Amino acid sequence: MERVDHVAEKLARLKKSDAERRVFGASSHEYTLNPTLTEEAVADFERKRGVRLPEEYRLYLLQVANGGAGHFYGFLALEDDDGVAVRANAPFPLTADKPFFTFKLYEEIETRAENMDEESRERTLDEHCAKVNSGVTYLAHEGRGMYSVLVVKGAEYGNVWYVDLANDVGALPLADPKSGKPLGFLSWFELWLDAALSMTEEGGQELNGYSDFIPESATTRL
Repeated sequence: MERVDHVAEKLARLKKSDAERRVFGASSHEYTLNPTLTEEAVADFERKRGVRLPEEYRLYLLQVANGGAGHFYGFLALEDDDGVAVRANAPFPLTADKPFFTFKLYEEIETRAENMDEESRERTLDEHCAKVNSGVTYLAHEGRGMYSVLVVKGAEYGNVWYVDLANDVGALPLADPKSGKPLGFLSWFELWLDAALSMTEEGGQELNGYSDFIPESATTRL
């Protein structure tokens, strides 16, 4: 409860310090918050998807906002997966030690290309990419097909992942730059808030993108 209130206070502070809308995306969302959700509305969403939302995110929806002002182009509302077909009833299949690199899938398909027609190759690609959209809810769009998603079902429950299928990157875990621990919803949110506040109040550098927080341990698996 206290941490959610703290995040809400930071967001209000940022709105005041960024009156000129210099933070990337602020001119789009203008720090407007969507109305909060009721307990009944959240429970209905959970029932339909067969999940229980991580508590930090749940409290944010109930006490602060259901999307609106936030990272880059703003938070997506709970029911808005930005047109992505999410497989609600299947668990997220990846783990921090087993992320998904699109190029590896391409390599696998190429090695089998002689035995696969074009339709089969496309189907294999679509099937593998669809798995990434299992057991998640979409949080924010950085632009150019780069997203942050929250795992709501599976071994990575409660952790935020970076997903970029549009640019043939894949799906990779995010980690706190200080502790190295997986990023939960509020830690993920505060990375952006702190960087944006540093920019507007101290002339610092705003957050370029969440790919900066992919742990080295994930990329060394290349």
